[in-house]
Amino acid sequence: MRFIFILILLVIISCTQTKEKQLESKQQPNHSTTAESIFVDDDNGLLKFVFPDTVELGTEARGTLQYDLHLNDSLSEKLQDRFTFLYVTKDFVEGGTKEIAKRNHLIYKDTTGNGSYFFGVSFSEKGEHIMSLAIEDNLILETEVDSMAMNHAVTELSIWHPVFVK
Repeated sequence: MRFIFILILLVIISCTQTKEKQLESKQQPNHSTTAESIFVDDDNGLLKFVFPDTVELGTEARGTLQYDLHLNDSLSEKLQDRFTFLYVTKDFVEGGTKEIAKRNHLIYKDTTGNGSYFFGVSFSEKGEHIMSLAIEDNLILETEVDSMAMNHAVTELSIWHPVFVK
């Protein structure tokens, strides 16, 4: 009986200390110098996007983007090849890759084949900006044996991200 009493007492003490540590950690301010936006949009193929909300003038800020390469069964059975590209511009652009291509932009190719992109952007003007990104997903699909034609399907995903440059 005495053993059970000591065991219960230890459990109560350890639970109290854990709650105190949780409260203490919640009360400490976050001293992070750069906030980051992280969002997921499974419906459109965006698994993860990470980029700072605030950046320094003239300093390259780095970001990551993870694009979902999963295809439905009917497309994956016909897939012969695939090329995905990430277009990035520090300007706000309505539209996809064709509109971004008209501006000063960078293009990143998915060289690993896993849908991951690591990119960098440097801003030359202070203030509020909206960065535009677009993923171009090119699918080369099998055709009929008798046909000389090539089936080429392209899908795009556009992303806009607000950035404050200080």
